[in-house]
Amino acid sequence: MALHDDGFVKMNKEDFEKHKEPLRLQPWARIEGTLTVGDKPGKQMTMGLNVDPREHGGHGNGKPVVQFSYFQNQADDNGKFVFDRVVPGKGSVTKIFEQKDLSGDIVSWRPQILTPYEIKSGETKTVNIGGGGRPVVGKVMVPAESPDTAKRRSVFVEAKLQLFAGKSPNSGDAISSDAWQFYAVPLQKAEDRYPGWATPIAEVEKEIRDWEKSAEGQAAMAKDPELYKKARSAMDERIAVEKSREISDASVRCASVDAEGNFRIDDVTPGDWTITAVLEERNKPQDGVIVFVPPVKAEKTLTVPAGDLDEPVDVGTIELKLK
Repeated sequence: MALHDDGFVKMNKEDFEKHKEPLRLQPWARIEGTLTVGDKPGKQMTMGLNVDPREHGGHGNGKPVVQFSYFQNQADDNGKFVFDRVVPGKGSVTKIFEQKDLSGDIVSWRPQILTPYEIKSGETKTVNIGGGGRPVVGKVMVPAESPDTAKRRSVFVEAKLQLFAGKSPNSGDAISSDAWQFYAVPLQKAEDRYPGWATPIAEVEKEIRDWEKSAEGQAAMAKDPELYKKARSAMDERIAVEKSREISDASVRCASVDAEGNFRIDDVTPGDWTITAVLEERNKPQDGVIVFVPPVKAEKTLTVPAGDLDEPVDVGTIELKLK
């Protein structure tokens, strides 16, 4: 990998050793846009850019992962931001949440409101993010602990859209045997495209639909229409759930909880949301061994109605309980 102000070169070891000509830079792309919170500019807020790592090797193909992720930048007083050294391909622009512990120290950074893009080398693209939402306010009841533990604690809340019609999706759920049996060829083809990574569900769907139109797919559908009917139903359901999960994950908004347990999540758009309070403790040493401390979570559901973008919606109190 070679980087320059004007562009970059990415080449694997085998190709580099055979290459005799001068290396030619691939121009950077550029992304610009505006962050909006409610109906106001997101002044001086931290922005991030996350490049999809599936396009840059790694995992099952035996090549190293080249990670171009979470470039941090600051929006100006008008909410304007620019990323001027962007690797071409797919990714998302995000608003960055700085997660702090109860002493005020930053312990982590989390992406919010993931807004996708696809861009070519040398191209400039506008990607606007946020806007149209209302504040959600509430209170978290945090269980008391020793002062030593409190120093290691971080409490935050996150909001995610509910899009699942009462059925919670899980990307780890196995695809039904009917679907695997009937769609083995396109599913394997989609899986092979990103070895070691989860293939984007839109590309899985495209492989399936293209295969259904092919001579092989048409013959399989004619040979066993009953199996096709079951497999198609199972895959349609799985695709819908996965698309909803992707939208829900991208919708996330986060907020810190203050010493009194109060929080305010900005820019929550109309719809049904799950509001989750999370208590995290940094892993602690015990007899010379670092002990993982699992997070404690509690959640409430909330419908955010359309209305005055300055008027908060109160979710009430969320109580965290230690097990």
